[in-house]
Amino acid sequence: MMKLKIEEVKNLIKMLSSEDNSNHEVVFEILNKLDFEKNLGELLIIYKESKLKKHKFKKLYSFFEEKFEEFNEYPQYFIDYASLLMFLKKYKCSKNSFKLYEYFLEKYLKDLLITTGYSFTIKDFDIHFKLKNYE
Repeated sequence: MMKLKIEEVKNLIKMLSSEDNSNHEVVFEILNKLDFEKNLGELLIIYKESKLKKHKFKKLYSFFEEKFEEFNEYPQYFIDYASLLMFLKKYKCSKNSFKLYEYFLEKYLKDLLITTGYSFTIKDFDIHFKLKNYE
């Protein structure tokens, strides 16, 4: 069973974000071959960032459904970044999961600043977490 790397996760999210259903099928074939426990954080990030509806995920969603319930009032629709971080910490997900979290949170915040009307150019914007009691 394989462990997803950071660039592979980003590529899978891009494929799930495309309009081409054949891309979705390829991604689901890959996801179904993964060890869920070893890729728990990466899979949750894929779930959040791909913005696919629950029915598209089936097996993946049902795997997370119980865990989402404790963090998010509406788990069938979305998971927010605060809930995602709590999940990653609670289940001691991989360091790559935290790097992916930082990457997508940073991207989200940049996009939010730009869409809310800030007219400046964002050149450097880095987020790094120091987690207590982690590995």
